[in-house]
Amino acid sequence: MTGQQHRRAIVAVQALLSAALLTWLMVSADWRAMVVVLRTVSPAIVGIGVGVYLLGVLASCLKWHLLLRLEGISVPISRLARWYLIGAFASNFLPTDIGGDFGRGYLAARATRRPLGVARSILLERLSGLLFLLGLAGTGALALWSAQHAAIAGALAVLLTLGVLGWSQARHSASGALAAWQARIPARLRALTTDSTALLARGTRQPTLVAMVLILSLGIQLLAGLGLWLNMRAVGLTLPLWPSVLAWSLASAISLLPVSINGWGVREGLLVALLTPLGAESGAVLAGALLARGLVLGCSLPGALLLPLEARGTPLHSHELAQAPEGYDGH
Repeated sequence: MTGQQHRRAIVAVQALLSAALLTWLMVSADWRAMVVVLRTVSPAIVGIGVGVYLLGVLASCLKWHLLLRLEGISVPISRLARWYLIGAFASNFLPTDIGGDFGRGYLAARATRRPLGVARSILLERLSGLLFLLGLAGTGALALWSAQHAAIAGALAVLLTLGVLGWSQARHSASGALAAWQARIPARLRALTTDSTALLARGTRQPTLVAMVLILSLGIQLLAGLGLWLNMRAVGLTLPLWPSVLAWSLASAISLLPVSINGWGVREGLLVALLTPLGAESGAVLAGALLARGLVLGCSLPGALLLPLEARGTPLHSHELAQAPEGYDGH
């Protein structure tokens, strides 16, 4: 089996698992009742949820802007927002969460002519967000988990095992090709990791900027949890805010495991398991979770409309690019 065939097989298995999980959830939660709940959604609360999502996008662009400044690159927030929405479209409509990062990274690198700096900024943006996501997820596990979740914990253990085995198999299958590919990597591309040390050193000399990045990272995660809470309110569920935020973080962290397409089915099932003990009806929770998915999908659609604006690959003007920091070698 070639590498491409192996990848297609993995995607097919992930799609089948997503479909099976969603089907099971709809059947067990009474899909008819769920449809009735969705018909009574509050448009006003959904509108607020859209605003919260867009605020999260703005905060993410501001964080990316600050990390690019560490690389000596200054890009207007409006241009970053365009790239970010295009990346969001790719993430939500392609079978991977990473595709969006590659997409916006490619656009930013083409416009700034600083591919390594752009790559490092996106890497640090992701890692800083993951740090707070895992922190909130751990807090959620301690606060929301109980003995009645034993069966759920077993199912998660199975999913985790499948994810680890799938990841190990993929790495093993690709190891030969990866070794050959690495031998052909240009020296400048190898600097992506070696120059990261210098980037961190520059960060220590700008503690205010680093503090702002960390604050934004936490704020973005909290806004995502607030968005879930609003979607639950939109379908008529009155849940406590903080447990809802923690449940969202825990479900989002676990759904990062590569066992389904973009976490479809896994995240929704976890939210049902975590929020029904708080007194919510499972069908309503599933309706709120699917509404949250639909809201994100709808808000990322403008990214497709923005693609033609980037088709020509117009580079940024020289006055839009900051001077490289002192001691920076130009990579």
